[in-house]
Amino acid sequence: MMITVAELISKLKKVKNKKALVVVSGYEDGYDDPEVSDLTEMKVKVVNNAVDYEGRYQEVSKHEKIEDGAECYTAICIGRGDATEYQPKREP
Repeated sequence: MMITVAELISKLKKVKNKKALVVVSGYEDGYDDPEVSDLTEMKVKVVNNAVDYEGRYQEVSKHEKIEDGAECYTAICIGRGDATEYQPKREP
């Protein structure tokens, strides 16, 4: 399900327990702390028929040519804090 920052904020405001933890799904099982100290804004494209372990979106590189009709969005990436090897790659 796609969600915007405004929609997420609206949903979080409805949570009654303001001391509840926020967690993200672990790589294979369980949950991790989100890494929110370094939110990353990036451009992503929808990957149709992506395998379940790769995710629905892929980062669009600065020099990548986008195919006509491709679904692209600006996104905010919140990484998994304990899984640094799965953090998004940053271009220089």
